[in-house]
Amino acid sequence: QTAHMLLPLFVMVAAACVFVVWGAVSQRVTRAHHTVNILFHVVILATVVELWGRGGGSLLGGMLIVDNFALFFAAVCTICSLGTVVVARGYMDRFNIARGEFYAMLYFSLSGMFVLVTAHDLMSVFLGIELMSMPIYVLVGFRRRDIFSNEAAMKYFLLGAFAIAFFLYGMSIIYGLCGSMNFKMIILETIEHEYIHYPPFQLAIALLVVGFVFKVSAVPFHMHPHP
Repeated sequence: QTAHMLLPLFVMVAAACVFVVWGAVSQRVTRAHHTVNILFHVVILATVVELWGRGGGSLLGGMLIVDNFALFFAAVCTICSLGTVVVARGYMDRFNIARGEFYAMLYFSLSGMFVLVTAHDLMSVFLGIELMSMPIYVLVGFRRRDIFSNEAAMKYFLLGAFAIAFFLYGMSIIYGLCGSMNFKMIILETIEHEYIHYPPFQLAIALLVVGFVFKVSAVPFHMHPHP
């Protein structure tokens, strides 16, 4: 049952592995790459549709929940990924950086998005954010001979590491107070002990929010490029 509910994630990881191997065997991106890309996205969307209405139960000890809410956003992320593939083709050809690893990183990031939208535990949120972010660091610096691309990737990596440190510190305080990182248990412990009025708990929530909004570049934790 668990394997069946996580089928979209398995397809995403399998697609990433296929393009990693394909990129190692052949550095030249052909029309076949784009065709296989579209097919993988169609398969992922088909698995999401097939699971619609069947989920709702917790998986992996309560770390994930695959319900209709999560499946909807998984479908949105997959459609956006497909749009990225279509838009990026011309960009990669123009700068002569068409490599199979680009698509592999895209699928690894997509798998992180799936973990994030199905997360029911602070640890799975952390894993989803990092699995989503790390391939994007690589994609930002994909133009390896461009110093500005390298600079952007390094800045993004350092900012991401700085942001996730806030998130992890907030997680540790929550775990110390509630004895669990599961969302349901945190809510029950908070209600029972009225942690909402407890300054350390308020600090933990603030750290989680700061780390998360840093990751999504929300105001006021966003960056303005210099003209």
